[in-house]
Amino acid sequence: MGLTSIDFIPSRFNSRICWVVGAAFGLFISGIADEYSPTFIKELMEQGSSLGAVSGAYEEARKLLNNRLDKQSDDLEARFLLARLDSKTARPEEAAKAYFELMSFEGFNISAAAGLAYVLRYVGYHTVSVELYTYLAELDDSNYRRSQALSQISKNHIYSGDYQAATESDNVMYIALRNEAAPITEKHLFYSGLIAFYRGEYAAAQQFWLASAALNPSTVWARFAMAYEAGYRGDLKSLDALIADFEAQGLQDGERYYRMVHLYAFAQDQEAAADAMNGTVKRGFFPVEYFRSDPLVQDRLTDLISTELTDRVSEKMSHFHHYPALVKAWVLNQTQSL
Repeated sequence: MGLTSIDFIPSRFNSRICWVVGAAFGLFISGIADEYSPTFIKELMEQGSSLGAVSGAYEEARKLLNNRLDKQSDDLEARFLLARLDSKTARPEEAAKAYFELMSFEGFNISAAAGLAYVLRYVGYHTVSVELYTYLAELDDSNYRRSQALSQISKNHIYSGDYQAATESDNVMYIALRNEAAPITEKHLFYSGLIAFYRGEYAAAQQFWLASAALNPSTVWARFAMAYEAGYRGDLKSLDALIADFEAQGLQDGERYYRMVHLYAFAQDQEAAADAMNGTVKRGFFPVEYFRSDPLVQDRLTDLISTELTDRVSEKMSHFHHYPALVKAWVLNQTQSL
């Protein structure tokens, strides 16, 4: 039998050094970051991702990027970073538009295409997102690893309810990580656990989540893994403590915020789950078919997806209806120009 994703759990969890936010935050406090610096913008965005709304990092990054583009509107890197920030802060329409424009520029086309595929996954256009990621996975590009595309393809399959395809992509992703000598992260292991859980392989799911938590317990994805593992075991005391921690942090990314729906589902808190579902859509993550079919939610809660929510999501999705044709034309053009 061939290797499966669970074979790639690090045997000793291979603890790795986490990103330290102190240096970036020190620059922010001291005012050194008043001048535009792409490196500092990336650090702020990492800080916002790690610490949530309480850090104020995303807001500071947006201010610096807007100032930069007011002075130099043709700065492609600043435009790319702003699109990336938009994709994380409930502006998927603006992000998609900017990414597609940047796909015309050499040096940014591959990263921008990956960004657009990411946004399309967030807003429920899974088929075209997979098509774009599949194209990127087949490229030999030093700036975009195959494992990155495979990881995103796996998530698309999760949200489409095709857990067998998600498993297959996940297995190939671990092989790609090994071939690239790239680290296995808390996030990789968390999602492998989620796939296993959806397949009813609960012992494997628990093993993945424990491995994720052991890598670096301070990271967001390790703490999500701890919360899911506690929820699976029915350890409501530990689960409630982690929920309170996430609530205090103020998660800004819509996909991450949807994890709160799951945590409230484990806690069987219908009212909080409904609020979190609305918060998820508000934060720019709305793959409605996933919402309707998610077994982790459907097995624990009832009537979470209202007609009003479905109508609101349908209206939001309509803003992206033209992208499948644009993406197909772009991929065809790229293929013909090789």
